[in-house]
Amino acid sequence: MKVMVVSSNMWLRAGLVIVFEDQSDIEVVAAAGSTGEAVQLARGCQPDVTVIDTSMPDLDGIETTWQIREENWDARIVMVSNHSTAEYVYKALEAGAKGYVLIKESDAGEIVAAVRSANQGSCYLDRDLMETLPDILAMFAY
Repeated sequence: MKVMVVSSNMWLRAGLVIVFEDQSDIEVVAAAGSTGEAVQLARGCQPDVTVIDTSMPDLDGIETTWQIREENWDARIVMVSNHSTAEYVYKALEAGAKGYVLIKESDAGEIVAAVRSANQGSCYLDRDLMETLPDILAMFAY
């Protein structure tokens, strides 16, 4: 599967690329450091899954997700984040993210699992978010 990594943090971006390149079924086709670059690269390389850091300086990862999905409604997005509040996760899922992983609490295997899950069309939530799942689901009811 083709994966694009989006993060303004060059260390996180490089680390994610290394994690994915170590997987035989994942090919990193692009890495972007800003929303504008991500949208442009997504047009050209058509990744199967895009992994987006929620903390971006120009526009946050949620807005980046909206912009990528405006051009390709079927885009599969996995968010990596430090934000664990139900409201933030809800906004990411509302924008169309298929996965949400807490980057500081997760190991490489969990991020890879989220990407594989998104590629199959399934939703993946970090196991540490299970306590907030009822609150997240309640937000969708309104």
